[in-house]
Amino acid sequence: MHWHGAWKDLSHKRRFMETVFTKVNRQEFIEKIVLGKSNSLVKFSSSWNGSGHLLKKMVEDIAQGYRGKFNFFLIDPEVEVDLSDIYHIESFPTLLFFNKGTLVDKLSGLMQKSAISKKLDEILMCN
Repeated sequence: MHWHGAWKDLSHKRRFMETVFTKVNRQEFIEKIVLGKSNSLVKFSSSWNGSGHLLKKMVEDIAQGYRGKFNFFLIDPEVEVDLSDIYHIESFPTLLFFNKGTLVDKLSGLMQKSAISKKLDEILMCN
């Protein structure tokens, strides 16, 4: 393989691996989302969950229009069982919407982009 082709493949893989989501644990969740008082979308989903992968791609597409207005976080509910219990996460994927550190809404399962955008817009209108 020509070196230019290898570089192009590597560049594509790097771009594919980049994400708007920051994976957080329980302590980081408290510091960055609850105490941080930011607008946040938090996705609870496991790596094995197919719907979670589809939703991740959808949110990443939507996130382009909300840069600087929202933070996007990812929590593995099988690792952070306490957070799953506290927020009554019963199915994967689940999205939690926070307005300045306060939970304001929750969506579960695979949903449409328009439903996610609508929730984000509603939060921005409250600020």
